[in-house]
Amino acid sequence: MTLAAYQEAFARMVLSPALCLRARSEGEPAFSGFAMDAVERARLLHIAHQRGMRITCILARANRLSSLVGALPLSCELLKPQLAELVDRYWENTPMADLQALPAGLAFARYLDLEIRAGRVVNRFAIDVLRYERAWLELQLCTHTGSSRDGDELVRELAFEFDPRPLFEALASGKPVPEMLPDRPTTIDFDFRSDPPQTRFHHPVVKSPNDADQVNEMP
Repeated sequence: MTLAAYQEAFARMVLSPALCLRARSEGEPAFSGFAMDAVERARLLHIAHQRGMRITCILARANRLSSLVGALPLSCELLKPQLAELVDRYWENTPMADLQALPAGLAFARYLDLEIRAGRVVNRFAIDVLRYERAWLELQLCTHTGSSRDGDELVRELAFEFDPRPLFEALASGKPVPEMLPDRPTTIDFDFRSDPPQTRFHHPVVKSPNDADQVNEMP
């Protein structure tokens, strides 16, 4: 028996419910992409029709979704009306993705970035919220893996044409996104050289050249 192919097909059927649904509707041809023999395909087809398979898929989906929401809570909240469609498409293309929060979050962030740039995600704040959370995850991963050789690699600066803080606060509390945001350029500094990391919002003051920038820290 081609055990590796059988195990991969079974795992994909659990982690990507679309394959399980295809098996139920198409029969053994749904497994044509796997190098298995007739006995293995018949076994998987029998498993796909078992009543407990639905619960197994639901639990696996919830586990995978919790990793994504934990890593990208603001983006997931913002894209909630479209999130089910996005994760279904993502898991269909990458059914064996890492389930750990940081790698899973960064992989999904890269996928969302491509979807936004392709015009399949049209929320006007999607790219701004995503790059904020993606920068945080990248720095967090760098800290956890100890891959930084230079302290400067643990510092990141993001520039916005507006003040995004009311947007982030609304998403974090599950409130509606404000229709209007403060129209003032804002720079966010991430500093992961300390524990806990520091996040600072800078609002340039234009009263006079001698005035200092306003700085607020994200709680």
